[in-house]
Amino acid sequence: MYCHLHKNQGPKKVEVWKLETDDKGDKNQGSAKSDQFLQQCRPTTLKIKNCHSFGVQKQLQAPLRKEDRGEGFLYVYEVDGNKGFVKIRYTPRSINERHDEWSFHCNRLTKPIYPPVFNVNTAVPNAASVEKLWYAKLTHRNTRIYCSGCLELHIEWFEVPPSEVIAVIEKWSKWMRPHPCQTNPVDPSNIWALRPEEEQKSKDIGRFMKGIAQLLPDRQRLENLRTGKHKVCSIAHEQ
Repeated sequence: MYCHLHKNQGPKKVEVWKLETDDKGDKNQGSAKSDQFLQQCRPTTLKIKNCHSFGVQKQLQAPLRKEDRGEGFLYVYEVDGNKGFVKIRYTPRSINERHDEWSFHCNRLTKPIYPPVFNVNTAVPNAASVEKLWYAKLTHRNTRIYCSGCLELHIEWFEVPPSEVIAVIEKWSKWMRPHPCQTNPVDPSNIWALRPEEEQKSKDIGRFMKGIAQLLPDRQRLENLRTGKHKVCSIAHEQ
């Protein structure tokens, strides 16, 4: 059951959302670049796999700015009525606090999927950059949703199984933890770039992505992470 703000946002409304939001403007910064990227990927001769690999390569080779270098916590959630869709974000603050804020802001109770309770306080370096990398990896699954609860356009929703999202987050987080970026000595603007060995690897994006795939946790850990969402749900709104 939904309140008067969301009574029309049940499962049948999801497809309508996807159609309605195609023509809506995006208030968020970077939307123009996202649209430009999508235009580059439109030709039917370009396979989806190559398309998102190109996006990942572009993001890898982009400078790592100061605002993207802080530690943060990665989280994923779903809401009733949007089966098959998940929201993926990062925060420099408490994950539980962000869940409470999203639930209040959009007037819909969030249902946490990731991280599990035993991993909820594990920060990731350069978290904003990790977020951009997984967005590039999942761009073909991205859905824009106009929320009548907060009257805003949300661009962080993806039509993807939770298990796939968890795998993507785990791989890129593991890659980022050894700090593959460093200060650019020839750039006085305090912008970081990939270390030489990582930059060289990124030039062959196909081989690079195969290397990232090898960072996938073993099947048992993935299963623990997937089933751990129930433990997260039990504590997410205690604070």
